[in-house]
Order: sequence, then C-alpha cells, then structure tokens
Amino acid sequence: MKKANDKFVSLSRQRSVQVLIGVGFMYLLLMSLEIPFVFKSGFSALPTENFNGFFNDALNLPFQLESEEEMENKESPIRPKDVPFRVSQSSFQPSQQQMPKRKMREYKTISGLIFQESSFNTSSKDGFSELQKSAKHAWEVGRKFWQEIESGKIHFNGKNNSEQNRSESCPHSISLSGTEFGGLGKIMVLPCGLTLGSHITLVGRPYPAHAEHDPKITLVKDGSDAVMVSQFMMELQGLKIVDGEDPPRILHFNPRLKGDWSGKPVIEQNTCYRMQWGSALRCEGWKSKADEETVDGQVKCEKWIRDDDNRSEESKAKWWLNRLIGRTKKVTIDWAYPFEEKKLFVLTLSAGLEGYHVNVDGRHVTSFPYRTGFVLEDATGLSLNGDIEVHSIFAASLPTSHPSFEPQRHLEMSSSWQAPPLPDGPVELFIGILSAGNHFAERMAVRKSWMQSKLIKSSNVVARFFVALNGRKEVNVELKKEAEFFGDIVIVPFMDSYDLVVLKTVAICEYGVRVVSAKYVMKCDDDTFVRVDAVIKEAKKVPEDKSLYVGNMNYYHRPLREGKWAVTYEEWPEEEYPPYANGPGYIVSSDIAQFVVSDFEKHKLRLFKMEDVSMGMWVEQFSNKTNVEYRHSLKFCQFGCIEDYLTAHYQSPRQMICMIMDGSVTEQFDNNRTHAINKLFSNRDGGGFFTPEKINKKHPFSSSSQNSSSLVNQVITAILQNRSFNSQLAATTTVSSPQWTVESVCEVLRSIPRFFFQSSRSIGRQNGFRHRAPLKQRNLRQESDSFHKGIRVLGPAAYRDPMKVKLGLDKALEFFYWVETQFGFTHNEITCREMACVLAKGNRLNVLWDFLKEIASKSDGSLVSTSTITCLIKVLGEEGLVNEALTAFYRMKQLHCKPDVYAYNTIICALCRVGKFRKARFLLEQMELPGFRCPPDTFTYTIFISFYCKYSLQTGCRKAIRRRLWEANHMFRLMIFKGFIPDVVTYNCLIDGCCKTYRIGRALELFDDMIQKGCIPNRITYNSFIRYYSAVNEIDKAVEMMHRMKSMNHGKPTTSSYTPIIHALCEARRVLEARDFLVELVDGGSIPREYTYELVRDALISAGETMLPDEIWRRIEEGIENRYKQVMQVKPMMTQRASS
Repeated sequence: MKKANDKFVSLSRQRSVQVLIGVGFMYLLLMSLEIPFVFKSGFSALPTENFNGFFNDALNLPFQLESEEEMENKESPIRPKDVPFRVSQSSFQPSQQQMPKRKMREYKTISGLIFQESSFNTSSKDGFSELQKSAKHAWEVGRKFWQEIESGKIHFNGKNNSEQNRSESCPHSISLSGTEFGGLGKIMVLPCGLTLGSHITLVGRPYPAHAEHDPKITLVKDGSDAVMVSQFMMELQGLKIVDGEDPPRILHFNPRLKGDWSGKPVIEQNTCYRMQWGSALRCEGWKSKADEETVDGQVKCEKWIRDDDNRSEESKAKWWLNRLIGRTKKVTIDWAYPFEEKKLFVLTLSAGLEGYHVNVDGRHVTSFPYRTGFVLEDATGLSLNGDIEVHSIFAASLPTSHPSFEPQRHLEMSSSWQAPPLPDGPVELFIGILSAGNHFAERMAVRKSWMQSKLIKSSNVVARFFVALNGRKEVNVELKKEAEFFGDIVIVPFMDSYDLVVLKTVAICEYGVRVVSAKYVMKCDDDTFVRVDAVIKEAKKVPEDKSLYVGNMNYYHRPLREGKWAVTYEEWPEEEYPPYANGPGYIVSSDIAQFVVSDFEKHKLRLFKMEDVSMGMWVEQFSNKTNVEYRHSLKFCQFGCIEDYLTAHYQSPRQMICMIMDGSVTEQFDNNRTHAINKLFSNRDGGGFFTPEKINKKHPFSSSSQNSSSLVNQVITAILQNRSFNSQLAATTTVSSPQWTVESVCEVLRSIPRFFFQSSRSIGRQNGFRHRAPLKQRNLRQESDSFHKGIRVLGPAAYRDPMKVKLGLDKALEFFYWVETQFGFTHNEITCREMACVLAKGNRLNVLWDFLKEIASKSDGSLVSTSTITCLIKVLGEEGLVNEALTAFYRMKQLHCKPDVYAYNTIICALCRVGKFRKARFLLEQMELPGFRCPPDTFTYTIFISFYCKYSLQTGCRKAIRRRLWEANHMFRLMIFKGFIPDVVTYNCLIDGCCKTYRIGRALELFDDMIQKGCIPNRITYNSFIRYYSAVNEIDKAVEMMHRMKSMNHGKPTTSSYTPIIHALCEARRVLEARDFLVELVDGGSIPREYTYELVRDALISAGETMLPDEIWRRIEEGIENRYKQVMQVKPMMTQRASS
C-alpha cells in the first residue's frame, strides 16, 4: 500500500514538470512573435491621423535609453552625477535624414507625460474622483484640439483678428427698448466693458408674485405645496473672459420682493466665478452701522420701513411733540422698500471709485464694494432674469477704446530670445514655469529679463514654459507658432483649468528627470522674477547626498471651507494640509521628482487641485521612505520682494523689464532696484530721498582717501577760523591740486551745515531737526523780526545762531568759487547740487535762485537737472519752507527741467508734511490723468497714507483724527483699485495709525490681509501692536506679539520692542517679569534707554526684590555712557580743529 502511494506521488511530480515546461515554451513563442512588432512600432514613422500622433507615442517610448547607456546596469544615484538619464531622441523622429533639425525641436514641444485612461479611477465617489473625471475630459478635448491644429484645419491670421477688433465699435452709450432687449436674449452686450463713471439706467416693473414648488431662495414649509415668490436678478457678466463655461458674475443684484427665507423683502448682492459664490451682502431694511466701512462715502445699505416696525399712535405723537418743541432740528423720513409689484421703477447703477452704487427713483438704496479679481473692463454684458417687465435700458459714459486681443503684438520674433540647445550631459537646475496659453506678454518679459542669465545661456540651467491648451483655437495656433520659434515651450496637451494645474507640475517633474537630467527641479509662475544664481546657491546649502524641499513653507495650514477658494470635505477630508511651499517658487531634488513621475505612471499618485499642496503631500509620502530636509526661506517672496530675495512674485511684464534693464542679471540682483525704492520712504539721509542716483547705482562717494580727508579737515579749520579763501590760503594747503576731487569738494560742502547750522542743543542730530509738534509753513521775515526782539523761534530754526548760519553760507560760496579759480577744478552736476542744498538749508533763497540761474546759463542747463531741483524741494520741505518748495517745483520749466515721478512725490511729501493735503491731492489728480507722462506709483499713495495718519495724531482733535484716518483708508482702497500693490511700508503706516487711534480691529484686519497677500511683516509692524497692547494694559498680548515676531523670523526685537512691555510691567507692579525682560534685552545685544534702566531699578528697590547681576548692571551703564559719548563726539572735534 505504501509503494502504491509513492508511485502516485512520483507520477504527479512528473506531470507538474511537464506542465511547467509547456508554459515556458509558450512564453518564448509569444515573445518571439511580439519583439519584432515592438521594434517596428517603436522606430516607425509617427502617424498624424490618430491619437498616437498626439502623445501616445510618448506613452510607449519614454523608457528607451541611449545606446551607450544600455550597457550600464547600476542603480541611479539620488542626484545625477555624470551619466544623464536621457530619452532616446531617435524614438521621436521618423528619420533624421528626412526630418530637419527644426522639426525635431518642434515635436519636442509636446510633454512626454504619460496619460492613460486607467490613470484616473473614476469609479470612486470621493472628491478626488471628480478631479480625475475633469482631467480625463480635459485630455480628450485637448486631443481633438491638437489634432485640428496639427492637421492644419485651423488657420488664424493676427492681422485679420486685429482688423476685426478694430471694426467692433465702442459706443459711448447704448439704448434698448424692452422689445429689443428681449429679442437679444435678455442680454445687453457692452463691447468694451465699463469704466469709472459709467452708469446703466433700467426702467421696469416687477411682476406679481407666483407660486413655486421648489424655490431656490427659501424652503417650503411642512404642509405647503408652494411658496409665493417675486424676485429678479440683474447681473454684470464677463462675456469675453471665458469660453465653454458660465461667464463670471461681476455683480449679482437680486431684489427679493417676496419669498426670501427671512420672510422679509431684501436685496442681496454677490459675485460668482466658476460657480464659486463669494460672501453675500444682504440689505434687510436696517441701515449700515456708523463704524462700518462706506463705499465712496455712501453706506452699503440704506434703511427702509420693515413689516415688523412698531409705529404706534403714541410713538407718533411723541415724535411730533419733540419736533414742535425743537428737540430735533432734522426731519428724518423712512421710505418703503424700493420695489413694489406692478409698480414702475427707475433704477440707476453707477460705477464709482470704490464700488457700485444703486439708486432707485432718485434715492440711494445700496452700494456694493468692488471685489478682488473683478475689474470694470471685464463687465461686457448686462443680463436681466426673473419676475420683471423691462421697458427700456440705457447705458452711458462707456469707454470708447477697445481692449483688443492681439497676442502677436507682445512677441518679438528675434533670434536673440530663442532658447539655447539642450546640453548632452545633465544640468544643475531645471526651472519649469507655469504659464497660460494667452500669457504672451508674460512669457516675453521672462525671456527678456531673468532668462538672459549667464547660467541659462550657458545651458548649465534650463528653463521651459509649461502651457496647456486654451479654449480659444486662435490662441492655440499662436501658441504653436511661438513654441516652434522660441523653442522654450512645452505643451501639456489638455484643456487648461485651474483645478488641473497639478498636471503641469507632474509634467515639470517628468521633463526635469528624463529630458534634462537635472539635479534640482524648480517650479515657478510666469509672473515670478527668479535670481537664478542665488537659487542655486540656496539649493547647494543642503548636502548632495540628501533629498531637499526648499521654499517658503507653510505649516499647519487649514483648508478654507467657504468662499471663492473653498475646499470641500470630499476634496480634502483632513483638517490640516501637510507642510508645503508656496506655489510661486520652490525647489525639489531629482529623486523627489522621479518619485512623483513614477507614482503617477503607476496610478498611485494622489492628485489635489492645489498644486503646491499636492507637492507638499507627495514630499511627505516620499519622506516616509527617505529622509527629506525641509528648508524654509522667506526669500521666496509670495508677494512683491524683500531684501536679498530669491524669487519675487506678482511682477508685471513691465516691472520685470525694469528690474533687469540697469545691467546684467547678476549685477542687477546684487543691487536690487526694487528694494532701494521700498526703502526710500524711511530714508532720512540728506540728498537721498528721491535722488535717482541712489536708485540706479551705488553712491559714488562711499569712501575717501587719507589725503582727501586731510584736505577736508584743513578747509573746515580755515572756515572755523574765518580765514579768507584766496591765493595765500591755496599756497598753504599741504595737498596738491590734483587731490581736489568731486568727493572731497562734496564732503566739505556737506560738513558746513553740520557745523554751522546746528546749535549745541541739536549738535548730535546729524540728519536734521526732528519735529514733535506739527510742522507749519515758516515765515522767514517774521523769524528775523522775532530774533531781533529776543523772541524764541520754534520749528527747524529753533536754537539756530543766525550769525553762524551767515558765516557758513558766505564761506560755502567762497569755497565753491575758490576751488574753481585757484585749482582749476571743474564743477559738475553733483557739486552744484551740494552747493544748492547748502543754500537751501541755510534759507538763503534769493541767493539760491541766482546761483541756479548762473550755473544754468554757463553750462547750457547741463548742471541743473531734475534730480537737483528734486533734492532742493526735499530740503525746503524739511525746513518747513513748503511755499518755496512749490515755487521751485514750478520753476523747473524755466530751468529746462521736466518733473518726473520722483519730483512729484517729493513736493507731495512736502505739502503733506505741513498739512496742505488739498494742494497735494490736486497734484495727485494731475498725475492720474489719462496719458500723463508721470503716473503715480505705490510710493505716491504711501506718502498720503503715512501723513494722513501722522498729521491727524499731531492735531489732537478727535474729529480731525477720525477724518484723517478715514482718508488714509480711502487712499489705501484707491491704491488697490488702481492696481498698485501695497508693500510693508504702506501697511506699517496704516497699522500704526490705527493702533495709535485705538482701532485695533482694523489694524488686525490689515495685519491678516498683508500676511494673506504674502507681504512679510517686519519689526516695525509688530512694534505698533506691542505699543498698543502695552498702553491699554493688555501686556500678555504684547508679549505674545513679540514671541510671534521671533518665532516667525519676522525680525529681531530691539530696545523699541522691549521698552513698552517693561514700562507696562512696572506700572502693573510685575517687577520680576520686567527684570527678566530687561535681562533678555541686554543678552540680545541691545542697551535700554536711561529712563527704562532707572524705572526698573527703582521698582526693584521699592518692591524689595533681588537686583540684577553685577555683570548686567555693568554692561548697561557702559552702554549708556558710550551712547552719550557717541552723541557728543562732535564738540571736542570742533574744539580741536579750532585750536589747530
């Protein structure tokens, strides 16, 4: 029996071996039949009549390596070293003999990103499946579009399009009757949109209420079959913004006579973009609160009589009694709801400076502020729907110029802007730039600015635009021509959509690791300015054997669940996002990019509509396998730019050209022009506020030689001794004449006001007089009379010695002509400017005008420039001579100088300094005129905002404070409406004004707004909040603000940060905490003020607490003593020079 079992087992084993051999034979047979087909399809000509010609070839053939790479069998390094991982170029061309080199470059414009229908699982029911369905649909539509373009069925002639745009007229007014309006589908087309001052008048009649079984504005009550509803919708729509989807509602005006969920008649206003509604403004019959922001001075909602108003006979009698006895001098009238069934009304919609205004039957009803992202020019259609009978519509004050669509006008078809060929080996950095199909101007600006970097031109760094297909076919035709000519565009073949930008990011990773074999892959936008050399240095700070993720990181951010950018729980079920870098610019190492592409092709990559969050999610998944070094840097600027920035976001094409036009790419980055402009407002140095030299280049007099310094000392000593400038003095100088340089002459002229125009009371103030009281227009004749009568003069001339001032001015003029006659020195524009500034600081105005006329006549005007007059205006404004500064501004034309924006900003600053805001606003209105050659900039509006806040506080009047602060907020909104981007200086001025007037709510709103827009707060921002919370005895919040500043790396606390907290703690008798903060201040390298030091010392003695360590006391006392020595160091210097 046992043998029988053994025999059965042996037979079964033999059968298993036979079956295995048979399977292997069949496998070899199938492989032998399949391999020729694979090689044939891989190297055959590319068909153009089916989808394979589009991108399926890229799906089948991206993994073939070059022939010399096929022999290598080794693991790919974390970052490519020597051997590049390149896609075989032969697989992308039918024959190198038949296809020219340009054709090969043309075909490479298509992304090699693999797409298969199985890549997107549309069977699931979560939020990600909706994104996958959208992606699948976008790829299918994009395939059809591209096939039509490749087949040549679509032709587009830019010239014809331009003629068509010009043929479409822009009427100043449009009038339609009700019948004509209904025949047009209840849509009035506004060909050129709206502009400031445009208005639309509607004459109509609401229909009676009707029954609705499924109303959209309320719920049907239990037991009821229908609800009586009467409403109509008037909408301004952007008909030309999008194709293939509902146009955005730039304004949705919805009066609900009956049927609202509240049961009352209301008016609701809102905006909608891509089916995303904003927060609604509902007017329910109550007037807007007094502290609520207005729109062009109008309240958002007016009051009308509600059904629940309780006006009894007693209350009416009391009202009339109060009226008769004179308790009220103003009769208030409450109107009914402005719309009534079957009653004719006249509605006027007007476009104001800050928003839309609606008047019904001559009365203001509501105002709706403009929403970000919606502009008047986009409102190209007016639609009316609902229960309304339209009698007539009239639109007037419309723009007469057409915003024509001419993409080719932005392109400069020059070979100098073409991309260099790809190198054979790996590259250091690959930059993928996300762009939209119709962003021709943005791409051209990038090509002409930072893409001219030497690193990109040498092909050590490669940059490419990644563009999806546009809904307009003519845009795609132009895009194809642009890609063929410049060779720097990679087309990702799907229909462009915001929710599918993440696919472009995957395409960037694929191109970076497979086409150019980059060590680092960077993603940015087409409105981002990139310092290429600085970005590479930042990436190299991480060791090459580590994976990296570099950018402006966001930690513990929560998704928005409502609003335009709302994220539903189906789309993102988690409560927080993973750590991610802001989308305008970030860097990943090549192994992370390879992981993203690999998981996408394996259908394991989780997609989310926000591409920057998606990258953070992918990096977090990759970090589970390999250690990734996250590197946070605020220099990847989300909004604008800061000092030593790496990337600067939200740069217009014109701004990009301006940032690069002053020199080479590397030099321009080292001398950041934008940063210099941002610092101008806080600069108080003489002659440096609006001087163009300080913007375009470094100051030429940054250092002086030893001989030049000795010569300056000799001249200053001679002036102090009141010696005459003649040939005898020239012979006694120990320095030869060639040593008289522009630098040494200017140093002498700058030293004269420092020694002669300041008294012992202000000798330590090197930058001029600091005014605590409001500066007023000075009267020089009245000051002279007061001096002779022995009356003290306040203001900039306080404590001045007129005799010393006269001596300094006379010697300055003598020296100016002496150095020219005795040494043959030729004065130039800079020395003449310094001499003019000396005369202005000494208030010698008659001599100043004669001097300017003299040098202008000698040099045919070359020595008197716009920058010279601008410096004089600045000096006169600081001296309180604003009328004289205005005279200098208007005398520019006599001196053959044309005022620029710096000159306008300077005179506006001078006028605002003394409270002459009306004259300053007149100049601003002049700059805002269409076509004016000196349009205002961000700094112009910042001047107004700053002085509105400062001057209101200096007046001390509560009404003036409220008025000026309202003006500052109004100017801030006007600035944003004009398209200017507020910087940190603008925010700081407004936040400081709100904090000092105890409007902390508005200050916190501004603080949150600047963070959301990517404007990084600095120490000044936090100090405003610290001073406020310390003043109102909310010390813990002040401490929290300081800790937040340090943790967010937004600045280092200094004496100005600690002093308010220490004083508040001492007043609250929290002495020990005050002592700890004082120790922390000293340990941080700062020295407290003397009164702060004495306050803490006295408080510790009074409380009987332990004193500070001796080392801390010694450091404080030495620091205070050194500070006094530094302030008073001028006095012994003057004494020494006089005695010599």
